[in-house]
Amino acid sequence: MNSIIFQLLAGLMLLAIPLTVFYKNDRRLLYRLLTTTGCWAIAMLVLVVVFNFVFQSAVWWLDVLLLLLLEVIVTMVCCRKKWLVVPILIGVVPVTFIVGLLVMVIMGQNPFGNIWFWVPVMALLHGEALRASRSGLLTYAFNRKVHASMFEYLQGNGATQTEALRPFLVRAMSKALNPLLTKMRDTGLVAVPAILCVLMLSGMPPIQAGIFAVAATIGMVCCSVLSILLSVMVYEWLRR
Repeated sequence: MNSIIFQLLAGLMLLAIPLTVFYKNDRRLLYRLLTTTGCWAIAMLVLVVVFNFVFQSAVWWLDVLLLLLLEVIVTMVCCRKKWLVVPILIGVVPVTFIVGLLVMVIMGQNPFGNIWFWVPVMALLHGEALRASRSGLLTYAFNRKVHASMFEYLQGNGATQTEALRPFLVRAMSKALNPLLTKMRDTGLVAVPAILCVLMLSGMPPIQAGIFAVAATIGMVCCSVLSILLSVMVYEWLRR
């Protein structure tokens, strides 16, 4: 326990460098760094407590229920606009759960018997799906409002509702998926994937870690696409 506290304090001491630089040059950045670090520390503490309980619990259904509840809370916190909450909740949580199960099966793991794989897989998929769904839905709603006449024009020329909405959906999909696709394109050329580094640091052999990283990345793309589609469908249904 003492060694853990010492390591934590030693890590926090690294903050002295940016704190000193910001203090002498930009107090606003200093304030932002301190507030962000405080919020991050609280979030990390909550996650550590929850994950510690999950890993020590022997009841798999309770672990799954707790993680799903955590996903719902995180999604609601990230959706700062009220009209985003319902579409993104419905679009992200069930999709993440189903695709996560498939990724676990592909990796040859028991979805409900290996919580050590369940937590990182669900965290990766949910984080990317939430980011993509939020970005995509904001883009979609903005274009629907600004270019409402385009939708009416397409329908007036015989297009079905699905065909008239396709340009807006394509634009939203492109905006939301561009960061992930750029990250995938730069893999190995600009940076090494963080998930690959973390897995190798945990002791997993490089080949197995690479297979896991590929499966998780493909799962993130799948989750992002399905989450955007489902979120947009729910959004359109609520607008009627």
